[in-house]
Amino acid sequence: MSRAKSNQRFGRVFSRPRKKARAIVQPKIAAQHVFESVSEFRGNCNNFPFFFIARERIAKEHLVNPHRKKLVFIRFARSFPALEAELTEALTRIHHSQGSLEEKMAQRPWGKLFRAYNLMRQLLYVTDKDVIFKKGPLKGKVNPSYLVR
Repeated sequence: MSRAKSNQRFGRVFSRPRKKARAIVQPKIAAQHVFESVSEFRGNCNNFPFFFIARERIAKEHLVNPHRKKLVFIRFARSFPALEAELTEALTRIHHSQGSLEEKMAQRPWGKLFRAYNLMRQLLYVTDKDVIFKKGPLKGKVNPSYLVR
């Protein structure tokens, strides 16, 4: 029996004031560089593939991959879990395999990385940490290379 019916049964009428519905405000998307093709992306993506390397020791002070802690990656992993899992498995395997850097670069799934970049661009908000330059001549402006540098 609901609380309202229970209260009516005993002759008590309690009503709670209704809360006003709040509008959900979507944060503003931080504009990132738009690559026209997979080959252009491949030549300029720099650190983007590091989002998909699991349990990587990047430096002595980082026991976990710092790229994977960023809010944009967490949003991406929740929104596209199959693509994230597939890329993480492939890139982690390639990263830890034997071979030269050129061989490893050739093995990367560039088409899927390009797709992931374009999806992740839509999940990066100006309110995310370090997206806005804090000093220098670009202070207060969005870093258009946040995902790839």
